[in-house]
Amino acid sequence: MPTREGEFEKILSQFAATELNRKRRTSMVTALCGTLICAVAGTVAFYRGQVLRGWIIAGVGLISAIAVPLLLRTRRPDRINLPALIAISVFTLYLLVTGGTDNSGALWVTISPPLLLFSLGVRRGGWLALAFLAAALVILFFPGDRLLLATYTLDFKLRILPAILFVAAISFVYELAREKAQAGYEREIVERLRAERAAEEASRAKSAFLAKMSHELRTPLNGILGLGALLKEDPAGSESRRWLDALLRSARQLKILIDDLLDLATVEAGRLRLNPVPTDVGTLCHETVEAMQPAAREKGLSLDCRVAPDLPSPLRVDRQRLGQVILNLLSNAIKFTSSGEVRLEVEGRPGADGTCAEVSLRVIDQGPGIPPADREKIFERFWQNPELAGLTASGVGLGLSICREIVTGMGGRIFVVPTGSLGATFQVELRLERVQEQTAGAFQATMTPSVLRPGVRILVADDDATSREVLAVMLRRFGAEVVLVADGLKAVARAEAERFDAILLDCKMPNLDGYEAARRIRAGDGPGRTVPIVAVTAGVLEEERARCLAAGMNTVLAKPIEPEALRRTMVEVLTDRS
Repeated sequence: MPTREGEFEKILSQFAATELNRKRRTSMVTALCGTLICAVAGTVAFYRGQVLRGWIIAGVGLISAIAVPLLLRTRRPDRINLPALIAISVFTLYLLVTGGTDNSGALWVTISPPLLLFSLGVRRGGWLALAFLAAALVILFFPGDRLLLATYTLDFKLRILPAILFVAAISFVYELAREKAQAGYEREIVERLRAERAAEEASRAKSAFLAKMSHELRTPLNGILGLGALLKEDPAGSESRRWLDALLRSARQLKILIDDLLDLATVEAGRLRLNPVPTDVGTLCHETVEAMQPAAREKGLSLDCRVAPDLPSPLRVDRQRLGQVILNLLSNAIKFTSSGEVRLEVEGRPGADGTCAEVSLRVIDQGPGIPPADREKIFERFWQNPELAGLTASGVGLGLSICREIVTGMGGRIFVVPTGSLGATFQVELRLERVQEQTAGAFQATMTPSVLRPGVRILVADDDATSREVLAVMLRRFGAEVVLVADGLKAVARAEAERFDAILLDCKMPNLDGYEAARRIRAGDGPGRTVPIVAVTAGVLEEERARCLAAGMNTVLAKPIEPEALRRTMVEVLTDRS
């Protein structure tokens, strides 16, 4: 398939060829007419005994006749047009000087400007026409003693000059308008072609993207459904633990893919928002590495996390987004490393002003490495190295581009550290705010408990039975007493009648959704009016979060819910209440 640039060049060359053919036809018509006119005029001159004039006219006629076959054969008609038209212009000036028959030669001066403009174009033809008109003006009004000028009266001169100028002006305006219209037409055609090609490329990219997404979504789903079926048939078998690990890996892979797609939509809409909270960056790194250990073990890789002991903590950063960046980098490193080690190194030092910390995270692998020419391309959306196609697990090419958007949004930078031919090192540099001492104390309080305080009662409202069961089991393991309801109306009724320490509301429920349920609970007189409400939602965009907070909810917990995320959220809201 020819490239777009090649197609554009082809079309532009076709336009140029069309313009040359137009000039060729104009010149041929002029040459044929000139040949016939010179034949008649030369015959009349010889008949009247004007031998010199007859030979001059015959010479011009011969030039016109020779020009016809030359114009048919040449690929560059301008090379013939220019000298031929100069000869015709000189001849018409000669007629102006001599007057021709009965001083009518001056009338032929009017034909030169149109011929020059129509055959050579506004630029070259315009300058030549201007020079021709200047020469005609000098001949008419300042002939001097050297020119044997025909006996033109002043009245004739004042009549013929406006006619010559009028014809020249009309010809110039017409040719200028024609060239502009032609240029506009050519530009429109090229732009339309570009739009068509862009639409075709977008359609092909869309088809390829959908095919890729279908594969990427079905792969983890196949693992989830297949392993789920095996566990159902043999729940207590010796392989159950390994199957469960593989099932969780498939589920996390699916979650990462869906998160990347949602983040892509958020970034493209310019709505990427960060929610900085006090975070132990070292603990976050250890937790993320631990979550990736099964994937590393499956490939026989060593996965290590090295956190500098002097790393300042806690730091204010969007914990979820930073974890997403680390997870994506580790996932890529594991994917492209067939043997050896993948390592996460974390260092940090206090900033000069003492209020910030300079944090550096490096993910080091022993994969095939990244060529210098690709060290920027890999951060482009959907870009994948064609040389590695088929050698590693596939992907859609979104992870690194989203990592760069997140890190840039945090005011940092992410880049590939130049190394040798083996292995790659990705480095993230961030300047993060240090948490003040009072806030740090409250933060440590949320980090220590692995269970909730005794006697905590939590109301859970979700129309999906599986989601209710998952939340109930997790919360009971944390030591909470859990009350379950299936819709918003029942949640409002229980919140008004009973005392709870926290309420978890699914946002999408029949009869009454979570938003309206939260508003009614806040507006009521029951004990639930001041109880922390946690939104449990599958919607993770910023608009969803803003809508939850506007309805009176305290925070948002995104599905699918991990036990640690649920524990941390519940500790935070219960600590704030106490």
